[in-house]
Amino acid sequence: MKIKLILPIFFVLLGCTSLRGIESNDSNASYINIEKEEINNTVLELKEAVLTNEQQKIKSFFTPTFKNNLIIKEMEKYDISNLTLLFSEPVKVTQKTAVMTMIINYANDSQYFELKLKKEDGLWKIADVDIKS
Repeated sequence: MKIKLILPIFFVLLGCTSLRGIESNDSNASYINIEKEEINNTVLELKEAVLTNEQQKIKSFFTPTFKNNLIIKEMEKYDISNLTLLFSEPVKVTQKTAVMTMIINYANDSQYFELKLKKEDGLWKIADVDIKS
């Protein structure tokens, strides 16, 4: 008799816990999709700024770190409007960080970089740039 009472309760509890797991995965996936869309919008704005060689606007896409300041100062020396930027989809996305690959093409030369993005004040900014080997 005890098995007959425990078995239906077990199935009800099992069903409820699996539904909660599905709902949280769906909401997490939709949140990540929203973040990826925001990152893609930021990337499009960065590409436009590079095409028009707007140095101040390009500077606004970087977090103010020593390394990033050196990168920006080096970029200001050149006309970068002839560069072609290609970006991968963000690979690792969390609430505050993301990682993606950027390819810079100039004539027949290509350089690969790993970008680490950080969300500051609701905006995605480049926190770190590493050369990919």
